[in-house]
Amino acid sequence: MDNLRTALRLPAAPLVTLTGAGGKSSLLFALAREYPAALVTTTTHLGAWQLSWADRVFFVRTPEDVRTLEDAPLPGVTLLLADVPGEDGRAPGLPAETLKALLALGERRALPLLVEADGSRQRPLKAPAAHEPNLPLPPPSPAGREAGGKGELPHPPPSPLGRGAGGKGELPHPPPSLPTEEEPGARVHLTLAGLSALGQPLDSRSVHRPEIFSRLGGLPLGAPLTVEAIAAVLVHPEGGLKGIPAEARRVAVLTQALSDEQRAAGQRLAEQLLGAYHAVLLAETRPGEQDAPSPVHPLAAWEPAAAVVLAAGAGARIGRPKALLDWRGQPFVRHVAAKALQAGYAPVIVVAGAAMTAVREAVRGLPVQVVDNPHWQAGQGTSVAAGAAALPPETGAAIFLLVDQPHVPLSLLRALRAEHARTLAPVIAPFVDGRRANPVLFDRRTFSDLRTLRGEQGGRALFSRYRLRYLPWHDRSLLLDVDTPEDYRRLVEEER
Repeated sequence: MDNLRTALRLPAAPLVTLTGAGGKSSLLFALAREYPAALVTTTTHLGAWQLSWADRVFFVRTPEDVRTLEDAPLPGVTLLLADVPGEDGRAPGLPAETLKALLALGERRALPLLVEADGSRQRPLKAPAAHEPNLPLPPPSPAGREAGGKGELPHPPPSPLGRGAGGKGELPHPPPSLPTEEEPGARVHLTLAGLSALGQPLDSRSVHRPEIFSRLGGLPLGAPLTVEAIAAVLVHPEGGLKGIPAEARRVAVLTQALSDEQRAAGQRLAEQLLGAYHAVLLAETRPGEQDAPSPVHPLAAWEPAAAVVLAAGAGARIGRPKALLDWRGQPFVRHVAAKALQAGYAPVIVVAGAAMTAVREAVRGLPVQVVDNPHWQAGQGTSVAAGAAALPPETGAAIFLLVDQPHVPLSLLRALRAEHARTLAPVIAPFVDGRRANPVLFDRRTFSDLRTLRGEQGGRALFSRYRLRYLPWHDRSLLLDVDTPEDYRRLVEEER
């Protein structure tokens, strides 16, 4: 993955707010450095030593002070604070009215604005107090975005793993419409947690405000910190989700992933957080020098991943719809859909056509969505387009599964998703014996093109427009699909 901005899918001029613990200031300045010009501030305070991390510092006490910067050249990182550091070595952040003027300045000049919105005493974890976080109110916004900044709890998207936040089932509210990616002022909120705390006692050395953390996480003081307790706090409306505006894109950032054990724990944590966050970023953060922010390197970006099962054909060459062929005592389509669910994809969308009623019956009882493709005779491209059109707006990737490959291993479906999390590549396909194989996974960048496909070529039509990333795989059975009675007999014989 190239950089943090890519991993977080940050637009050109966002409003980014950061809360939580585990290296907010380092991430704040690391992100700012990835833009040609960026504004940085805080609603709490920064240490005096952190002022040197910026290219310039302005002290703006009033909205009028902010307006003097309307035409000022501001390349690099510009830090704006209310005053010089006090005797405690901390520089105060901006008051509400001054910050509101800064938000408006960022939108007018199409500059990214990054705001650190609470403190954590340099602990890897924290729970917010009653007065936290101090998130900035947005400036006047277009219709449909007025809900932001008023303390409403966000409506979480359904979990891509079918479990929802904390493993208790899908959450009932639909996700908010995300802001347009290139819209100035598009809001992104980052909630941080440091994985170095895992296994440490729940006390003031590892957690800022441990008593509140204990209550929200259901873990006694002094007990070793677990993935489950951290997840419970991060998805709690009084914890990691507290005060986040409903229109914001919500990302949990898991920092300090240094060891293999911490990285594995980070992935398990991501599986529990995706019911409440639009994405989860796993990042390696190593200790830095006091006069420079700690380096932050993105390792994986987990997002909701859907599966589309292409099951619309009539099976002309084999004499009946392939979706209904029997394998291991069940129809092909049920095997494929169930395997996608087991691999953690959600939603699973089954595109039917020639045998719509029978396909719907074949997947009865599975938590899948069946989509009718009335144009199935025009070619596979129409089924790909129908499946892409049904993808929820928060979907980060979609895997397209051929219904005549029920033998595709579960391990491959998981590996393709993990490869996408690691790279966010636009198209990922398995590579077997020098040949591209199926299934193919597509990033959200391709969805608009997928929705326009027609004819027989299907998703292959995009291979010339997007860079194709191959995942080496040593299983020649991926090269087999069922087009003829002979193919079907071979598949059944190889299973014996």
